[in-house]
Amino acid sequence: MSDSRYLLIVEGEKAEVKVISSVFQRYGFKTLITPKIRFDSIEDFKIDQLRDETGKTIYIAQSAQSRIHDIVAKFNKNTDSIERFFHLNQFDFRGIFLLFDVDHNDKEDLSAMFRQFDDESEGLLLISSPCFEVLADEEAIPGTEKAFHSFTKEYKAPLNRHHQDAHGCNSMEYIQRNFEPLALRFLDYNQREFNSNNVMEHPSLVIDKINELNERRNWIKDGNNLSECIYRYYTTVIYVLLAFVFGLTVEIDNCSKVRDFLAKYSD
Repeated sequence: MSDSRYLLIVEGEKAEVKVISSVFQRYGFKTLITPKIRFDSIEDFKIDQLRDETGKTIYIAQSAQSRIHDIVAKFNKNTDSIERFFHLNQFDFRGIFLLFDVDHNDKEDLSAMFRQFDDESEGLLLISSPCFEVLADEEAIPGTEKAFHSFTKEYKAPLNRHHQDAHGCNSMEYIQRNFEPLALRFLDYNQREFNSNNVMEHPSLVIDKINELNERRNWIKDGNNLSECIYRYYTTVIYVLLAFVFGLTVEIDNCSKVRDFLAKYSD
């Protein structure tokens, strides 16, 4: 049996953990009912554990609600190791992935975060812009310019209303049911956008594009600190997680293989 282990660190969202777990269960992974899993002194994380019949194991760590700015600041201050930062003992992880939203993070924060987590063996940042729910946004490609002050209400709420009216479910439930065709849509878009046939290059290219096109504005009015995010680039690279776990990225020219995999489960 394989002892391959993969760690996914999710930014404090129960719904995202549910979606990812459900997707992997479609491929033969089963949720393990085990005693509470502890990685050294870790206390802020809820750990879900999935395993398939070969022994391949995925740990999904739901962190405390943390923004990229906070992660970067703490990482720079306290540690130079993702294992120590997340209080992990020396598990032999074949791949480590951090699933984060852009939200209202500054361009400098995105770049700094990616410099810290730019390799799947040590931790690879997978960004969704504006957030994970972009998968359910039928108008995201091509995206139009939108400015948000209250992020959750102004972006997620209209999406939820749309899918509730059209499909009788919220956005996350819609993504869970249709993950593969939705991910495939963004894979094809990113491949065309970057002319890159290696999906492992897409996370860094997406960061550059987000920083080129998106904008954050801060100002003070009547003594109050105000801000808005102007989104001009909508995308996700969540498909990289599946591609790596299922061994589709061994060859550098791998986009067609990943596409075939997602298309197979899109019918």
